[in-house]
Amino acid sequence: MKNLVLSFFLLGFSLLASTGSLLGQDVSLESSSNAVTSLVNDVVTFTITAHNDGLTNVTGLSIKDTVPPGAVFLSANAPVGTSYDPGTGIWTVGSAMTSGVNSLVLTLSVTIVSEGVIFNLAEVVAMNESDSDSTPGNGSWIEDDLTTSCTTVPVPFCSVGGDTVTLTAVPGLINYQWFNDTGAGPVAIPGATSMSFDAVAIGTYTYTAEQNGSACALGQCCGTILTELCGSIGNFVWSDTNQNGIQDAGEAGISGVKVYLLDGIGTVLDSATTSM
Repeated sequence: MKNLVLSFFLLGFSLLASTGSLLGQDVSLESSSNAVTSLVNDVVTFTITAHNDGLTNVTGLSIKDTVPPGAVFLSANAPVGTSYDPGTGIWTVGSAMTSGVNSLVLTLSVTIVSEGVIFNLAEVVAMNESDSDSTPGNGSWIEDDLTTSCTTVPVPFCSVGGDTVTLTAVPGLINYQWFNDTGAGPVAIPGATSMSFDAVAIGTYTYTAEQNGSACALGQCCGTILTELCGSIGNFVWSDTNQNGIQDAGEAGISGVKVYLLDGIGTVLDSATTSM
């Protein structure tokens, strides 16, 4: 049995109704990924857009967008007058967002190095003025100064071999509900209403949840894709005298050899004893 633990984050929130005024400062964020799904070693670009919804001068603006786990920083392209530090993840906008600037765009390119959901989160963490409908750096999923995007790398596992994948949602929410989509659309999994869920079948897993104190569902997360991939083992070994990987004439089989199939951490998945 192989147990994998994967974390989930929310995507595509339904935000609380906001008065969103042209009076006073109001900075909102949105983001996107250029790849819904990807593979290990792919290059994926996240685009983060900061909107000046109040159409006012904003000063001291900093946005945090760290390189997501499962990815390695490749490059960033920040607007003139701003800078991005991949070490801290801080996009320093400063006073570049004036009343005449509707939006500013940062692109962040990364190399994918692991399977599962590669999740990018950006949030306003500082500004000198008071935002009309958000508090910088408070991590609230229902405020418009926090945004998410992602790409999903399919995770191979062997359900018939007893593999289990533990999926973990964002903590601190309420009314969790897990779904699985095997091709006909997301279907609610009966009883799957906790922060984590042990998946034992293939499909695309998502969930919905709510933030405590809010009546709005936060929407489905970026799905984790589980694909069936089971190893197999044969029962024939021969003496490869010329070491070409092919059984040539005169290279006899060897019986009675115990052969083991291991996973990536050395767990025995199967075994066989060779015969002539």
